[in-house]
Amino acid sequence: MSKNSTAHDSYKYTKCFTSYIFVLLIMCLPVNQAMAAISITPAYVEAQLDKGKVSGKFMISNTGEEEERYRIKAIHFTFLEKGGLRDIPADENSLADWIRFNPKEFSLAPKTRQAIRYVILPGKKLKQGEYWGAMEMESLNTSVGTGQDASGRTMKLEVIPRILVPIFGSVGEVQYEGSLNNLQITESESGSRLQTDIDNTGQGRLLVTGHYDILDLSGEIVEEGTIGKAYVLPGLKRKFSTLLKTDLSAGNYTVRINYTSPNISEELNGQIAVMPQTASSF
Repeated sequence: MSKNSTAHDSYKYTKCFTSYIFVLLIMCLPVNQAMAAISITPAYVEAQLDKGKVSGKFMISNTGEEEERYRIKAIHFTFLEKGGLRDIPADENSLADWIRFNPKEFSLAPKTRQAIRYVILPGKKLKQGEYWGAMEMESLNTSVGTGQDASGRTMKLEVIPRILVPIFGSVGEVQYEGSLNNLQITESESGSRLQTDIDNTGQGRLLVTGHYDILDLSGEIVEEGTIGKAYVLPGLKRKFSTLLKTDLSAGNYTVRINYTSPNISEELNGQIAVMPQTASSF
């Protein structure tokens, strides 16, 4: 925008949006369900780092009708408390600086495959625990569109799709632990909402799946459902919530909740008695 432009002038500016498609998708969906033209095998990697160098390969398949072009690099990432994924600088749990890919950029014709080889070269004197990173595939086939905002300004939007394939590495006998905290029911105009936190107090990631039951005074289950399925990384917490169908303000109920994980043998359980006069609000 020139110095002589006024606030009423129409001008163009560009915004870039990054669209991440996490290959594991927390729900363990295959890649071709997330991005129709691309299939990746394996969907994630787990490696034991005690013995030093680890190597392997990903097989990238273009199942679509157009050429696909990608640039590859290693990144570190985290999950946000309320969901979502964000890449972050390498920290003490990062594998990113130890991973090498070949090739780092490639074009893939329709109905063809490309092998991407990787090598993990761990640092020395690794502490017991879990490390992670990801292969980031950034599409070089960006899509561009235009539109206008509420002020009438013309926007040029560039969307850059990215696929993340997680890579996990462990050292020693990793301890997996977690706890369920802050279980509560809150009331709003939308209805009753069940909320809780899962804290990862161990050394490795937890894939947790939540389930709840609502029982009336006779002990009969009047509602049940799921409340989240997601990874919780070491030292972090994940907040889960769901809007309930049952009107808890109409009587006394007991809400039971439990989370299971393939990493731990015991369930994470919680229970709360709900009475109309004690219901809290947002």
